[in-house]
Amino acid sequence: MAVFTPAFNQYEDNASTPPSAVDAASTSVQAEEPIPSRPSSVAEEKRILKDLETADNQVGMKVGSFYYILATRWAKAWKRHVGYDDANDPGSGSDDDSFGYDGSPGPIDNESLLEQPVVPGAEQVKKGVHEGFDWLVVSEQIWKHLHAWYGGGPALPRRVVQGQYDRQGIVEVRPLTLAVYKSSALQNAAVTMMFSKTDTVGYFKKTAAAALGLNQADVRVWDFHQQSRYKLLEELNSRLDTAGIVDNNAMLLEEKGEDGKFPPAPRSSLGFSSGSYYSNYSGGPCDPGTAGLSNLGNTCFMASALQCLSNTPPLSTYFIDDKFKDDVNETNPLGTRGELASAFAGLVKLLWSGEHSVITPRDFKSKLERFAPQFAGYQQHDSQELLAFLLDGLHEDLNRVKTKPYRDLPDGNGRPEEEIAREAWDYHRARNDSIVVDWFQGQLKSTLVCPKCDRVSVTFDPSMYLSLPLPMKTTRVIDLKFVSMDGSRKPVRYGVEVQKSGTILDLKTAVGALTGTLARNLIVVDVWAHKFYKVFKDRESVDDIKDRDIIWVHEKAEDEDGLTHVEVVLRKDDSSASTSYGGYNYNSYSSYSYTRKALFGVPFVLACPTTTTLRELNELVRQRLQRVLRLPSRQPSPATAAAPSTPASGTPPDDDDEATQPMDPEPAVDPPAQLPGPSSQRRLRNEDSESDDEPADAMESESEVEADPPPFSIKLVDNNNDRSDSFNQPRDLDTRFVARGGMYAVHFTRQQTEQFYNDTAEQEVDEDASVARLNVQDDESEAVTLAQCIEQFTQQEKLGPDDPWYCSGCKEFQQATKKFDLWSLPPILIIHLKRFSYKNRYFRDKLETFIDYPLHDLDLSAYVKGPIDPAAPPLYDLFAVSNHYGSLGGGHYTAYAKNKNDSKWYSFDDSSVHKVEDVKARSSAGYVLFYRRRGGDPVPRPSSSNSTASSESLELLRPSATPPEYIANDAADNSLTQPMDVADNSLSTGLTVEISDL
Repeated sequence: MAVFTPAFNQYEDNASTPPSAVDAASTSVQAEEPIPSRPSSVAEEKRILKDLETADNQVGMKVGSFYYILATRWAKAWKRHVGYDDANDPGSGSDDDSFGYDGSPGPIDNESLLEQPVVPGAEQVKKGVHEGFDWLVVSEQIWKHLHAWYGGGPALPRRVVQGQYDRQGIVEVRPLTLAVYKSSALQNAAVTMMFSKTDTVGYFKKTAAAALGLNQADVRVWDFHQQSRYKLLEELNSRLDTAGIVDNNAMLLEEKGEDGKFPPAPRSSLGFSSGSYYSNYSGGPCDPGTAGLSNLGNTCFMASALQCLSNTPPLSTYFIDDKFKDDVNETNPLGTRGELASAFAGLVKLLWSGEHSVITPRDFKSKLERFAPQFAGYQQHDSQELLAFLLDGLHEDLNRVKTKPYRDLPDGNGRPEEEIAREAWDYHRARNDSIVVDWFQGQLKSTLVCPKCDRVSVTFDPSMYLSLPLPMKTTRVIDLKFVSMDGSRKPVRYGVEVQKSGTILDLKTAVGALTGTLARNLIVVDVWAHKFYKVFKDRESVDDIKDRDIIWVHEKAEDEDGLTHVEVVLRKDDSSASTSYGGYNYNSYSSYSYTRKALFGVPFVLACPTTTTLRELNELVRQRLQRVLRLPSRQPSPATAAAPSTPASGTPPDDDDEATQPMDPEPAVDPPAQLPGPSSQRRLRNEDSESDDEPADAMESESEVEADPPPFSIKLVDNNNDRSDSFNQPRDLDTRFVARGGMYAVHFTRQQTEQFYNDTAEQEVDEDASVARLNVQDDESEAVTLAQCIEQFTQQEKLGPDDPWYCSGCKEFQQATKKFDLWSLPPILIIHLKRFSYKNRYFRDKLETFIDYPLHDLDLSAYVKGPIDPAAPPLYDLFAVSNHYGSLGGGHYTAYAKNKNDSKWYSFDDSSVHKVEDVKARSSAGYVLFYRRRGGDPVPRPSSSNSTASSESLELLRPSATPPEYIANDAADNSLTQPMDVADNSLSTGLTVEISDL
């Protein structure tokens, strides 16, 4: 597929149109100062970038300027390298690693952020990556400096565009990628072009015509959805997003014929034509409410959610009868000025018109993408996430309250909970009054207890739906091996059980209890390729440990001044990697050998005083390796000490290794062989391509001859097993040799490996009785009842490390215990079954557990803690289900719904709709359940609430100039800690009462 990225340019016509380029290579029209070469010190590097950041903050983000996306992982590595966020020395960083190597971050690497397959010149940021966690934006000047100094990429420039309803600039992270065709060459591949959503149709026409070699006066623009002339775009001043153009849209430049005229346009007013026109609907008449929704490309999630809402009787009737028009709130800054509500109403009317059996929801999707960019394009999404957005968006569009009052937080003062909850609900209704609140919102009681000061916080919050966890085991068993500081002891394998919501510190505490060690003296690492792939921090979640990870827990010494901990790896000469070279001719007679240094064995942690000499370091390593070394008795042998040296000829110097310490000779005990003396040790070294840069006489200095040399040499290397330039290995055994960065490599030559390293001992591992836990399989396939899910939801739990609660007593964030109770339930109860279990922030598992949810008579009286209206008890009947089949990402969504006209159940599978028995609605695919309460429909609100809060509610309020702090705190608390999702802060004005020392 051809690629063309429009360049930034100035143009004569349509001058008010913003530039379209995402490629910012030519954004500068005036001369810029050249980028200085990379500073010689990281301190200067840090200073330059700090100055640029300060200048950027003073100028602010201007519409039309460019910012660049940068991978957070690389940015953090660079910040550690220069000490950007640390007042201490550069390179110190601010993370709590016990040890590690903070060297150069290397070239910029943005590859992990890109949508696959990558289209060069039109690189898109993939879905599922988030600002702050995965990427950040930097100014153009900061990017140019970093890129000039480190290279890499690819460059991901993004333009600052104007917001929808205000003048504030925002960085357009995911611009539109469009496939552009020309009518005279439809058989050819499309040209991929990238545009801003804010670009006009006129700018697109001009730029695309130039890219395809056409005269813009001789073409017109079509939305070429599904390779058909879907809609003619005639309003050249209209923005692309306003015109309904979405990401990955196909566009057609239709050319005039030889007669100078355009081909006849399809008869769009009839909804069909014989040509290539693709209408908004198709098929013949059908029963009202039984029309299907055509799949636009991975939009089954949307079809499933829309069919469930469409078959919610009070909601569909409200829109079909145009009652919503009286409630549209065009001044609500949290809404869409009624556009989302109008688009939803139009779609519901089509579904219930009975005129067409299949509706194409293209217009609705384009409107959805305009206000919810997270649903842009044609990737699969979650039907529950869409439902949450739609209900919240409809509420904001239809909120009858135009002026929201505020009041001070009343104290509990020992008053009954019923009174406090009623005040919270009245206050919420004074600010939020819509059909969504009328029918879909209930109230939850949330109780938090501080583990430090025992302060209790009780909050009554509105809830739009219940997100119920599926009963499953709350702990996991981690397979790991423990390594003691005592080199004579074998590693021990354990099966350690921890809470799934626990932290690495919790894991270390559990290991300490099993091994008799202190948690602070343990280091948890993931070992891969015979080195530490990752060192886990105490605050990280155990979910970051995957089942396939090889976890080792190493004991370390108590932290104290003058002591450092260093990673030590083992490496040896890899004879299988020897290759002969002779210039360009491998068969040349002048070839020589090169031997790769391969890592092997198990790395370990070594505690070294900062005054450690090379002689002392050799002894420390020998003690740690005593279990796997076959060492002879330490008595010198004069006979072997005089062995002649016969270095091999034709071996070039190997500049990877420094001097290997000479060994005193001694007959081997096992295996029986003569050990080399100082001169023969050098012969072995030459034979194995271990050479030195120093002259022979320097190596034979008496000060360097160790009385009892080890059967290895120690190198200082970086994380890539390359020699570190940070230190030069000393020749004098009594010179200090402590790594302050990088790691030690204990190197064995081929003969040293064969004679002294015990491979069998290396493999020996003891097993603790706890390993039996690893063989117990969790059975998550058994059926559970909906009641069990509710009981799980209302159980007390400890907050995770990523969502702590701020205790006003301790004045600190705490992992408090939290408990939910159902206080009151709405007429329409939406239950979300949390089938997608998060392993960590990136990976989720699908739980296929069958949930036995009833079709009728769902009685929740036993779970409601608030007062129950005898005229409207919490007794519910099912009327719709959003289903999910298959695995996450590659699955499929459908819906079952009960038609309000004939009371029959129907299956909705995109455009396919057919009648089914009601029992079909109960399956292991059930994901979001819709229940309606029998009787007790909400009483319509007084019409006076259309402009402000009702007078009855206002009597309870004491308006203040600004919102009280507790409202913001409560909203933040809801978004962080509630498993029940609250759609927006405006719906979360719960009342909090705190009680000390209960």
